[in-house]
Amino acid sequence: MMRTLHSFLSAVAGWVVGVMAFALRGPYYSMYSIRQYLQGLLLLSFYVGIVVFPIWLFLLWPLYLFIPTRSVLWRPWLCISSGAIAATLLLAVPVLWLLRSEPAPILDKLSVPFLYVAPIVGAATCAVGCFFKRREVTHLTRR
Repeated sequence: MMRTLHSFLSAVAGWVVGVMAFALRGPYYSMYSIRQYLQGLLLLSFYVGIVVFPIWLFLLWPLYLFIPTRSVLWRPWLCISSGAIAATLLLAVPVLWLLRSEPAPILDKLSVPFLYVAPIVGAATCAVGCFFKRREVTHLTRR
């Protein structure tokens, strides 16, 4: 049960970082009022959640549960860089496919932020996951 909670908290950390990355970028590129900007944060957090939480449910949660605690894959340098690369690929492939299939001006504007936010979200999610896995190792060692 705790491993599932730890895995979910990793996804929540990635979600928060994703919302913050988009939110911090927003005022520089838009001419919206502050009120519209703040109202958009709720919608933005919903959209980031639509991407992050299904990936957690179908990919990250099983990996967190089934990769052994002492595996080399949980070393921070490997896990964080793998998370950044995987997140970029998971978002870049569908976005680039949508850009090629149908011309849509909104997708042109969305593709660039996705390509720089995705590695940040992936790295943050994996960094928190590594932290919790390290705690599991020290907890197992103390017994």
